[in-house]
Amino acid sequence: MGSMTINEWCAHRRVSRSSFYNLKRQGRAPAIIDSGGPRITTEVDQRWQKAREREAAKAGKECAA
Repeated sequence: MGSMTINEWCAHRRVSRSSFYNLKRQGRAPAIIDSGGPRITTEVDQRWQKAREREAAKAGKECAA
């Protein structure tokens, strides 16, 4: 299982660190593990992406109604 630092994750997802911490405050950031420093596993990243896709699909359905 691979993992990324917060900086690496932000670059991977093309979000700023401040956006990451905004997501964290909202409870919408990916889970962080402490493995010699804060890291995000690739498995957690994939689950986070799928959750955002579900949110977007739900929002799209609500806008169309």
